[in-house]
Amino acid sequence: MVTFKDRQFFINGEPRLIMAGEIHYYRLDPGQWQDRITKLKESGLNTVATYVPWVLHEYTQGEFDFGGRFNPRHNLKAFIKLCEDNGLFIFLRPGPFVMAEMLNDGVPNWLYANYPELIPTGFEGKPATTPTLDYLSPNFLKAAKNWYREIIALASCHIFPEKGKILAIQLDNEVGMLSWVSNRPDLTPFLVGSFVNWLKNKYSPKELGAKYPFSLDDKSKYYNCIVSPVTPYDASLHNDLGLYMRDRFVIYVEILKKYAEEFGAKDILFVVNIHGTGGGRGFTYPVGVSQLFKTYANNDNIISGSDVYFDEVKMNNFQDMYLVNGITESTNNFGKPLACVEFGCGDANYGDDYNGRNLAYGNDLKTRLFLANGNKMINYYLFSGGENYRLDAHLGNGLDRIATTGHYHGYAAPIGPDGTPNQTYDRMARVIRQIMSLERTVATSFTDYDSVAYGFIPDYFMTESLYEKAPLACEISSNITRNRVAGWESTIRAFLLLGIKTQTVDIQNNDIPGNLQTLIVSSAKYMCSDLQQKLFRYAENGGNLILQGQIPQYDLVGNPCTLLSEAMKISNILFEESSHGKFKAVENIGSMSGIREVNSSYYECFDVEDAEVILRGYGTQRPCGFLKRFGEGKIIVISCGYKCYLDFYRRLTGLLEVKQTLTHDINIPGIGVFMTETVNAIGERILHILNMDDIPKEFNVYRNGRPVLPNRRIFLPPLDALMLPINVKCSIGQILYSSAEIFSTQENSVSFRNTEKSSNISIKTSKNILSEGFFTYEKNNDVYTIKTDNRLLDDVITINFER
Repeated sequence: MVTFKDRQFFINGEPRLIMAGEIHYYRLDPGQWQDRITKLKESGLNTVATYVPWVLHEYTQGEFDFGGRFNPRHNLKAFIKLCEDNGLFIFLRPGPFVMAEMLNDGVPNWLYANYPELIPTGFEGKPATTPTLDYLSPNFLKAAKNWYREIIALASCHIFPEKGKILAIQLDNEVGMLSWVSNRPDLTPFLVGSFVNWLKNKYSPKELGAKYPFSLDDKSKYYNCIVSPVTPYDASLHNDLGLYMRDRFVIYVEILKKYAEEFGAKDILFVVNIHGTGGGRGFTYPVGVSQLFKTYANNDNIISGSDVYFDEVKMNNFQDMYLVNGITESTNNFGKPLACVEFGCGDANYGDDYNGRNLAYGNDLKTRLFLANGNKMINYYLFSGGENYRLDAHLGNGLDRIATTGHYHGYAAPIGPDGTPNQTYDRMARVIRQIMSLERTVATSFTDYDSVAYGFIPDYFMTESLYEKAPLACEISSNITRNRVAGWESTIRAFLLLGIKTQTVDIQNNDIPGNLQTLIVSSAKYMCSDLQQKLFRYAENGGNLILQGQIPQYDLVGNPCTLLSEAMKISNILFEESSHGKFKAVENIGSMSGIREVNSSYYECFDVEDAEVILRGYGTQRPCGFLKRFGEGKIIVISCGYKCYLDFYRRLTGLLEVKQTLTHDINIPGIGVFMTETVNAIGERILHILNMDDIPKEFNVYRNGRPVLPNRRIFLPPLDALMLPINVKCSIGQILYSSAEIFSTQENSVSFRNTEKSSNISIKTSKNILSEGFFTYEKNNDVYTIKTDNRLLDDVITINFER
């Protein structure tokens, strides 16, 4: 069976990676299934993932088709059996919602037609712009239960290991996303009534009277007050609505899990997937985490999985990918592993008009980065494209097809709709096969973090719905949205470029670890009192706090709250933004003297006692940044839109005595290199290095001041990456170090990828090496020190040993 422990997946007791590709069987003729499955296997993947669209399998209410009775493409039974015959695991995603650009996002037409009360309205009773439904309304749950009865009964006959190869089942898809993207919370009368009951259970009558100046016992009065909130209670209502929706999603997911178990899905993993990336960036991904983290927080078999669409790895977004994984992991408990259940791949030609063209290196580097961050499951979405066949009935929408993307779907996929691989497939397949050759090591390894963390605050991302006519709520949301990622573009990016392996801590719901040396927090003008107190207590007790953004002055509903500013002895705060013809420049002074001036989008100046000023607003002579000894620790405040000036951050890490294990000697501007290191319990290490530039790099890497590779500089090709093995065991013995990454391992040989003119490789083995003309070696006891000449070789360097 599949289980998890210590952030790892175990299949029949062995640590494994779950590497999947999404194939939509219903978008392919059954005669094409084997071709797509063959290409998936050839790429090195071991799992097929697929949505199961309710809208197709119960197109007419009460008539289910899983065997191809109405359409051969609906023969899910045959598709599952074919995957199993090919030795592949299966990840099933049956909704009720599946999105995937499907008609009604995968929900049958008849559900909307028969139960119009399920269709939510938002603030002021305005209709939603996306076709969602009220998850907990009795008629929706009744229909969803019938759907689960049928689909889970089928799936239960194929659950691994006794009956088949299904490893995991997803519970709905991107719960809460449709309401968020349309800014229309599901304010049906049923939901509003449920919300009122939640308020009464959470607060005492006296507390409710102080918060809400209307009766919660008279629906004729409270309904309009809730759907059209005004001052002075609008901020409180937005905050409570966000908290309520978190609890509501927990109830919904638990109901679906209960249905699945009732109908036979036992001893299996359940998955909740988290939405939120957009435009190639990760700024809004934590909105999905904020909505859903409570759904996978318990000690049960529900794990979280990210949905990520980042196109290529670039200097402007690599830290987003890093933080997406860190933020997700910070909300995982009970040893639950990281998983990515929609890993955007392909070339971005989504519309077959070449309006996008990602380079092939993107899928390669993204895969490496996610595995280096600890992901133990990746589902490439979409692995294969297909066809949106036309329905017999007229829908009146101008297409009459099963989806909104026209005739074909998935042009950007590595395998296109007609089965032809695009330019991204070969390189993606190569790195997958490389990783699977090191599966045991990768499956058991995790980032060897430095004692530095980014502080994640879930409530800063509880902004999924906003009533535009609520002034205080709009001000709070606007301020938090502007400041909640203040450190991403400068401090986090700089630390990662400097080789500082930064972890993430949910500082809202967990204690700040006492052994954490440095904590980076993006702060807004609004922050709850508990967190303000937690931050200055952390510094008092010896931690280094980097606070970037604005100084908190209020709690999250707008009540004055100055605990942190009072503790830091800050007063006379004045915020100023730049505008056309009115610039804001920031000078580096004190310990930062000599670093060039910074143009900033804003600065917040203040008076501060007992601190060394390091940043000052030009023309104001007032500080907007300082270093302060605070109890046993230190606080650095950066209250401006500071840039990613590496000279500044190098000096800052020195002031805070930040302990970093990995360093390099690259001295060109911008660097363009990201590196991290993973290690497992038996001391095997993999040094992960990514070159995001289109020029090669050659440099030394040091761990704790000592070279990682003895007497050898690392050569890193442009737009490429390396996973360098250190003390990694394989069939021939142990690879002590190598300047080339492992390509594959066999019983009596090991192959490396050829990326340089010569490679240095050290192997410990009891076997005798077979000499070749392209390398020389020295042997000391059982250790071979090998130097290769790669100039006459092709892509692979193979070292053979006697049988």
